[in-house]
Formats: sequence, C-alpha cells, structure tokens
Amino acid sequence: MKRFAVLILFACLVGASSLIGAIRLTAVEPTMASPGASLVASGTELTEVDLLFLTVDTTDIPVEITSKTAEEIRFKLPADVAHGQYRLMIQTGGDVPALMVQPITCEVMSAAEITERQSQLEKEERRIDAAASPTEETPPAK
Repeated sequence: MKRFAVLILFACLVGASSLIGAIRLTAVEPTMASPGASLVASGTELTEVDLLFLTVDTTDIPVEITSKTAEEIRFKLPADVAHGQYRLMIQTGGDVPALMVQPITCEVMSAAEITERQSQLEKEERRIDAAASPTEETPPAK
C-alpha cells in the first residue's frame, strides 16, 4: 500500500513539473523601459500565466497584463516603479498555482538614461565592428 501511495505521489509530481517546465519566458522587449511603458514578453505556453511580476531581492511588484497569447504577454510597467534591474516572475493558474522566477530581466530607467545607454551601446558596437573588420593597408608615406 505504501508503494502505491509513493507511486501516485511521484506521478503527480512528475506531471506537475512537466507542466511547469513548459511554461516559460524567453525574452522581453524592450529590455530598457521607463515607468509606465508597455513591454512584450515572449515565451511558451503563456496562456497558463495568470499574473506577472517584476521581482528584485524580496520585492515583487505586480504588473498589468494588457493582452496574452500562447507566445506573448503584453504588459505595462507601473507608473511609480523604482528605477533598477528586475527579473520577471510568473504565477500560473489552476488548482495549485506556482510562482516561477524567469531568467529574463528588464531595466527600468528614465527616458534620458535609456537614450544615453543606447548611444553607449551603439558606440561600443561600432568599435567592435571596426576592430573585427579587415583594414586596408595604406601605402607607406614618401
């Protein structure tokens, strides 16, 4: 009898873990946004997501989901969210809801900070491209 109960418990855990394993976020766009901005998180099995949070340390901040499909969740950052880097956390529905922190981050900052950061990233990208490109030899000066 004990063996049967253990087998049933194991089957339930395997079933639950396979369901949870299929629900995940794989990206968020844009990765930098200002408070109140709209973002799009993409992933798999997202219709199973009931709630979405920004999370850092022990703080979880609910965000407003504006639309949802199996591959995308569109959401809006709270207007009063503090600047900083956040991971995304989902809560599934069903009889046994699960909270799952995702390997996806977004950074909340002012519009001016976003512009400055994008400019820095573009400069760095051009520097890397220039370093990777073969240079033409210039003839020696006479």
